[in-house]
This record gives sequence, structure tokens and C-alpha cells, in this order.
Amino acid sequence: MLIQLPDTIKDLYIVGDCHGSWNIVTYHIRQYKIKNSVFIFCGDVGIGFESLKHYTDHVIPELHKVLKKYNDIFIWIRGNHKYFKLICFSHK
Repeated sequence: MLIQLPDTIKDLYIVGDCHGSWNIVTYHIRQYKIKNSVFIFCGDVGIGFESLKHYTDHVIPELHKVLKKYNDIFIWIRGNHKYFKLICFSHK
């Protein structure tokens, strides 16, 4: 699968096993002002352990706010054990 990225993207980060610790990820983006970047999360992203309402009311709005402000893109690859599925999430 080929993913077309915007021309504004300058850096690529590979992240492993964040286990739903989005506050740590967004902290580093804010702290180091990481802009115009793509983050590829390689499995164990920590999605699916809470209710859908938790993600739609809390996690996604916070991620959206940070991604939009810094023009960053998250690409999530679900699990690193049995099921591989590419999930893309950006501020747009």
C-alpha cells in the first residue's frame, strides 16, 4: 500500500508499543515543537480497551487538536501479534 503524504511533511518518527499513552506522545510533540512530521506507530497502540465513547469524547479530540496545531500525521498499525491493519489519522 502506498500512502501519499503532503509536501509539508519533513520528518518521520517510528514509535513502538505506546499502549495508549497518548499523553506522553502529545507531551513530546508540544515540548519539542515537532511539526510537519509523520509518526508511524508499530503495534500495540492501546486502542480497543476502552469504550468507543471514551475515544470519541477524549482521546480523538485531544489528538486532533495537537495534530492540527503542529501539522502532524499519525499512522497506526494495529497489533504486532496476529492482526495487521493500517489505520491512518490526520488533522484533516
